[in-house]
Amino acid sequence: MRPSSAAKVRLRFGLTLAFIMVSGSAAAFDMTLQSREPIRIQADSAELDELKGVATYNGDVVISQGRSLIEASRITVYTTGGRGISRLDAVGTPAHLKQYNAEEDTETNAYAKRIDYRRDQNQVALRGSARLEQDSSIFQGEEILYDTVSQVVNARSSDDKDKKQRVEMVYFPETPDDEGETPESAGQN
Repeated sequence: MRPSSAAKVRLRFGLTLAFIMVSGSAAAFDMTLQSREPIRIQADSAELDELKGVATYNGDVVISQGRSLIEASRITVYTTGGRGISRLDAVGTPAHLKQYNAEEDTETNAYAKRIDYRRDQNQVALRGSARLEQDSSIFQGEEILYDTVSQVVNARSSDDKDKKQRVEMVYFPETPDDEGETPESAGQN
């Protein structure tokens, strides 16, 4: 008995998803290439091209690995033979990326109309109403480039003269509790 075309698609989808998850362990979604946790992908639909190493997920897509995740309307994942995810393009209103740093127990959250991740460049590009929240800082601009290894942020404003969105960086001052002193001891010396 030969499997139906729907069964072939399900089998191929399952094999490709397993390939992404297994090979992804060497090239972790946490983008530091350190995690050994599986990559999980949820979506309303998926289109996979095994020969090209491209998978496109549509409809409330969530890709997660441990406590890191990316959420978008559409995410296209590019894999390279045996090396896991090499590139990821997410589109949403906005798309959201959360990167968890286990060593420091911190999160970085990024929001934009388009989020592009390039593993070989260790770079996340946020384009279109971009916002990056990291520790006690917020970076906003039309485009933000974030180096996932050095954690360096570059932001630029839009070129549209009618709707000029300037780069904005907001730093929140430490509170006395953050500095290890109480309001009562702050004025004593």
